[in-house]
Amino acid sequence: MNVKNTSIYTSKNTSIYTSKIPYRGGRMCIPGVNLDKDHTFSRLRKKTLVQDTKKVNCPAQIFIDRVLRFPQYKARSSSEGDKKIASRALRLGLTTKDSKAAAGAEEVFLMKIPDNGSHRGHVTDIGSVEVIQRSWKMSTRSFLHVVKKINNVDQGLIDRCTRFMVGDKQIGIILPDSLATLEKYVDTFDKTLNDKNQMCLYLKSKYDTFESRSEQLATVLTDLRARDVFSCLKGWRNECYNAFDRFCDPPLFKVERSASGLLGIKASGVHINGYVKTIDGIKLWIARRSLTKPTYPGLLDNIIAGGIEAGRGFLETARKESQEEASVPDELLGNLKPAGCVSYWYMDDRGILPETEYVMDIELPSEFQPVNSDGEVLEFYLWPIDKVQEMLYLHLDQFKPNVAVVMLDFLIRHGYVHPDNEPNYAQIVQGIHRTHF
Repeated sequence: MNVKNTSIYTSKNTSIYTSKIPYRGGRMCIPGVNLDKDHTFSRLRKKTLVQDTKKVNCPAQIFIDRVLRFPQYKARSSSEGDKKIASRALRLGLTTKDSKAAAGAEEVFLMKIPDNGSHRGHVTDIGSVEVIQRSWKMSTRSFLHVVKKINNVDQGLIDRCTRFMVGDKQIGIILPDSLATLEKYVDTFDKTLNDKNQMCLYLKSKYDTFESRSEQLATVLTDLRARDVFSCLKGWRNECYNAFDRFCDPPLFKVERSASGLLGIKASGVHINGYVKTIDGIKLWIARRSLTKPTYPGLLDNIIAGGIEAGRGFLETARKESQEEASVPDELLGNLKPAGCVSYWYMDDRGILPETEYVMDIELPSEFQPVNSDGEVLEFYLWPIDKVQEMLYLHLDQFKPNVAVVMLDFLIRHGYVHPDNEPNYAQIVQGIHRTHF
């Protein structure tokens, strides 16, 4: 990258305006950048005048700011000395041959819309100005941040974890902090290296049936819960997930749902996109989770979703949840259509979660109104697709993380997100189909 005659700053309100940024790295749009706040990472910025959306003879002007952020050169503190060190390191990185600095840049597009008073010769109501604004927002954004939020477990962390084994089958993955506690249950687990010199935690071979494994693990988890060792067990549900080597194989044991992240087992659920075809296009039903839910209270969700409990199948779960969460009548359940799956590696205070969500679509008539019957939904919304896209991009924190990925998958499958309007299309598709173990 040529940085001649380009200044690099990291102090408050000193982003650089440059007439040319010969950047050749990948594109990634990150929402939520506030140019009025102090940032301790270096960035380059240019301002470009864009007039394509102007009406004839209207003097109003739209500005697009392109910002390149380099988080790998973040200053260690807000002191001027550390900022100068980061700036020098970035400049050196950008001028060094074979440097990875440019490839590590994050690209952001920021839009400044003219005030209504600057328009001339036409009305400035919702049909004249705001539609133009929305079209420009759509053209400059990427949904890669949706995928990065749900895939917050990198390979380095996975490599530092311990494999949870039943015989020669890996059933889970355990974080280092959790291992230190679990390995103390010597009557249940053996910690040893496998034949590939990888550290593993084995369930003792004397527990050789589904029932004996399930009972012994329940004993351990009940003790951990009583001693208040792991915060995830405070969400004890008295519901169990089956643990598999592969989802098509017979389960090896069942385990309390709240402990699935503690043991890192491959959990699965069913998520259903309920949509309505209208003369204005497809609209998608959205649910807001009850404020009393033990996980993600008050966040946005699919109209129907639920984990696959031990003893239940995929279609059985889909039908059960459809009736409980949205009161879908039997005559409409025939519209349920399997639509693939999404998979990811996610981690939060419950532990590490290598999960797969089986996705279904259901077309619903315009007169259908969902009614919750199990107390898990606060309210429902029927949103047009552009509203769904705008919410995913601008207000991702309002969605349950895996729900955002399921909705993004819907947008891809139905042609709303494609390679011509999403610069990170291939990376997104790969990111919502990560392999586990």
